[in-house]
Amino acid sequence: MESLGTPFKGIIGDIKGRAACYKEDWTSALCSGIRLLAPTAYIFFASALPVIAFGEQLYRNTGTFSLLQYLKDPSLKRWKLV
Repeated sequence: MESLGTPFKGIIGDIKGRAACYKEDWTSALCSGIRLLAPTAYIFFASALPVIAFGEQLYRNTGTFSLLQYLKDPSLKRWKLV
């Protein structure tokens, strides 16, 4: 194990080692175009639609907990901001 005197030394070394590959990774992803759009949209809507439906139903039944609160509260509570 190397000296612990330099914070983030390992992370910085990893980034420098992968720096040559990062450009290729991003250009390959952007060049894939429409082939990437379909699975991304599917995963987004497969995840979001149940949340939207449940949030709307919960708001109709309770009148207090709206869809926006249902979407933001779990993410904020995870980080202990609420």
